[in-house]
Amino acid sequence: MQARAVERRGRVGRWGWAGSGAKGDGSGALGVPVVLVYLGFLGATEMSDQGAPLSNGDYWQGCVLSHAAGTIPEEAWEQRYETRDGTSFVPRILSVQQPLTAARVAT
Repeated sequence: MQARAVERRGRVGRWGWAGSGAKGDGSGALGVPVVLVYLGFLGATEMSDQGAPLSNGDYWQGCVLSHAAGTIPEEAWEQRYETRDGTSFVPRILSVQQPLTAARVAT
């Protein structure tokens, strides 16, 4: 199986899993509100061995939309979807600047 097909199945799988968690139709799904978040950490220089750190939220959103193109329509993001029983599912693209501080270990 080609890597691209596996990636695509992974994205669709996350959406499907999130949607089935929200389903409250008696099918054995959880029936709980779900927010599926693709979270990007801005300026994470400690991860620079994986590539250049994300510089801003717009750049992160562009990365996610580009990666999902052809699988998840751009207009599908940031929408609230409701199941028949009113349980909601919301896919979001978010970013945050989270500085790391040195941890102190008690001796």
